[in-house]
Amino acid sequence: MHRHSRRRTPGSLRGEGIALLVVLVVFVILYLVVYQLHFSTTMEARIAQVRYGEAESSSALHSVALYVMTLLVEDLKEDASGGSAAGSSPGMGGTADRPRAVGKEAGTPGPEGDSGIFTPLVASSGSSKWVDYLHENIFKDNRQQVGDITVKIRLADGERAFDLNQLFDYPILQGDAVDESGIANVTDEDLQGAVQGKSDEAAALSLRDKVLEKSRQKRTAGAEKAGGKTSKDADATAVAGADGAAPSGTASTTAGEYEVEEPFVMPEPERIEATRRMLERAIVGMFSMNENNGFVFPSGIKYSAGDIASSIIQYVLERRQQPFQNRIYLVTELLNIPGITPEVFYGPLPFVPEGEEFDMGNGFVLRRDDFGELTTEYLYGEDPQLLEEQNQALHELESQFGQFADLAGYGFDPMKANPLTRGMSEQLIDMDQDGKEYVVDKPFPMGLRDLFTTWSSGKINLNTAPYPVIFAMLLSLSDDEANLVALDIRDYRNRFQEEVEEEGVERVSGSADTKSAPELGQPKRKKKEEAGTASGSSKNASASSSLDSLAGMDPAALDELSAYQDVETNYFTSLDQLELIDGTEGDASDRLRKDEGVERVDVEQDTLLRRVQHDLGACVFGSTYFNAELRAKPKQGGAVKVGHLSLRRDTKRKMVEVLMWKNFQK
Repeated sequence: MHRHSRRRTPGSLRGEGIALLVVLVVFVILYLVVYQLHFSTTMEARIAQVRYGEAESSSALHSVALYVMTLLVEDLKEDASGGSAAGSSPGMGGTADRPRAVGKEAGTPGPEGDSGIFTPLVASSGSSKWVDYLHENIFKDNRQQVGDITVKIRLADGERAFDLNQLFDYPILQGDAVDESGIANVTDEDLQGAVQGKSDEAAALSLRDKVLEKSRQKRTAGAEKAGGKTSKDADATAVAGADGAAPSGTASTTAGEYEVEEPFVMPEPERIEATRRMLERAIVGMFSMNENNGFVFPSGIKYSAGDIASSIIQYVLERRQQPFQNRIYLVTELLNIPGITPEVFYGPLPFVPEGEEFDMGNGFVLRRDDFGELTTEYLYGEDPQLLEEQNQALHELESQFGQFADLAGYGFDPMKANPLTRGMSEQLIDMDQDGKEYVVDKPFPMGLRDLFTTWSSGKINLNTAPYPVIFAMLLSLSDDEANLVALDIRDYRNRFQEEVEEEGVERVSGSADTKSAPELGQPKRKKKEEAGTASGSSKNASASSSLDSLAGMDPAALDELSAYQDVETNYFTSLDQLELIDGTEGDASDRLRKDEGVERVDVEQDTLLRRVQHDLGACVFGSTYFNAELRAKPKQGGAVKVGHLSLRRDTKRKMVEVLMWKNFQK
């Protein structure tokens, strides 16, 4: 009998299929749950890492902000204790106790115990006890490491640019002269009448009284017009400004211990026109610098310097006359003006993708650093391997003595030895045809942000102002004359000081122009010993040999050494030193000569040197206000936190005041 195989019923097949489907669904659900748990855990870890990094960056920014304040105080301390200005020896840039009085001549004691009398036309802004110049340590590109956070520092003084809030105080008009506090409100006739038929000391005192009275009347009239201060307040303000206790100008002054805002007084049409000419020249100089360095506007637009200057003048006048919030706090407000595009404000920055470079010629290229910013680099710098060896030796010393130890005497150059300057970039130094050292300017696009500021004493620092600002200040000179003088000043500040053997010994520089150069109180540097000028592999050998003797070193001896040294380039401590910027040989290139022609009171017919001194008469040689830009970035992660810090350095109390602090995530 034939048997048939047992067949499964449709019901059992359906049951097994449903069971398989249930298992598959459960598996998918479990996979999704596990994946969701893994995804959530990963995201939470990354969020925590980002928040931790942001908190770390904020703490690093605050820490480095304190470092910047310390650096400013240390720089002032260096000046006061015998550095670049005060305390230097005779023939080395100052007197035994303080630098040569600015705008004065030695021999007659003046107000407040200063040595010297007030010189009428060759006036200046008072006698500074400190000097800030272009190649000081504080203005170098700087990086500091706080844990795993690298902070990039860029510090600039407010006196190198035009303050938008005090814009109309900069031009010195035909009949203006400057008293010892920098108040340009006394005419040449007043100055002549003050000194005629009187002794030097009596003339100085009489002139001081006249300056105070003129200043008092002007400020009282301005306050009454604006419905502000009383006559008594104006008197106190005038005295404070003339004594040099506070920055003068229309933006702010000092009453007692506090800064108070002065009402804005509408300037005269003549001063408005002079300011417009000044800004037009500055913008023309900015365009010229960019063009000479090969930077062109990517948009191809032909901008008019005159139109931009007029627009800025109109905007500032409207803003300053507002009943509320009439102070300009940020330079970026200029972007609100029609016609001022980002490429004019920030400069004609070329598009350089990450990992690529823009060749500027002469060995310079533009690259993006690890912060995403364009920076200028020199292709033929020091050997990277040598730098790595030096850094390794430095880290070993730091691990032995601590991160903040001063390692002077261990074979490092002074900048790397001092903890305050250890993260600063080195200057690029070259030699000219005569074998003289000078600092090479790294080309970089310039924009309106480099010409203006919103925190300043209302004066221009002749030692730090860029070429376009100096070019703009020389209003009594023709365009060609102003261009040559501004370029000469720029080149003079980039050259190194003359060398002298020691106090009172003849200079060692062998060129003809230095032998015949007059003694005008210009700074000079001491000749370095041959053993102290070694570089390259000898530096590394010296640093390495110091590691072998660490066991016998006394850490307490580090406190007795100081490696804080600035680059010894030229700077000004007196307007008389302008005679030196183009040499003193008396040839065709020596245009600024004191003995040229006949001195006249009329500025337009005066000698070139005296016209330059007249136009720069309100300049200062030390800075009071500073702006720092800080950028913090963790080692792992691309988020950059940016901080902006505005500071005022009180030179009397040797302290730093914070005016504004803001930070944001980029």
